[in-house]
Amino acid sequence: MTGVHLFPILPLITDGYKQIEDCYQLSMKNNPSYMLIGTLYLRGETRECYFNKIKNLFPSLYSQTLRLYQNGKLDPEYKKQIYKTIDDMKDKYSFQLTAEEAICRLKTGQIKL
Repeated sequence: MTGVHLFPILPLITDGYKQIEDCYQLSMKNNPSYMLIGTLYLRGETRECYFNKIKNLFPSLYSQTLRLYQNGKLDPEYKKQIYKTIDDMKDKYSFQLTAEEAICRLKTGQIKL
């Protein structure tokens, strides 16, 4: 079983429609059994480290990134936009299988290793 793990998707950096579509196109060439896709979670020391990196590497995105994570989690509306793009890609490339579904199919013999 071959899986694709596309995470974390970084808000304002790797969440563009074209970037996600490019990842889907490359992934589909390798006939994955499943895809696991998710956005960035920031907790504990990781949060401070990430914001410091954004400030140094992408200073123009720093304030906007802080706003997106002002409550400790990615802004729900922004996250919804990212997952809308992912859903569009699932439909466009006719690929719906998540990691959880792949494991279930593996257990029932629908997918062989």
